[in-house]
Amino acid sequence: MRDAPENPAEALLSAYELLQALHDEGVLSMLRGLVGGGDEVIGTVTSALNTPESIRGIRNFLLLTKFFAGIPPGSAE
Repeated sequence: MRDAPENPAEALLSAYELLQALHDEGVLSMLRGLVGGGDEVIGTVTSALNTPESIRGIRNFLLLTKFFAGIPPGSAE
């Protein structure tokens, strides 16, 4: 609450601007579609992720993330 804007109208205006930007970019339409698709979307995503290629890709991504996280900042200088 300490970090909340002092003027609630300013916060509401900022929230409205964000909502408008999401609408303008089509993000809200996409989210409505995902929510409306529900089980079908989840089934499609899990089917796509449940392939050997996807599992290897996820593992490789995690390994790369761990590798790069282990490099100390500024070591390339």
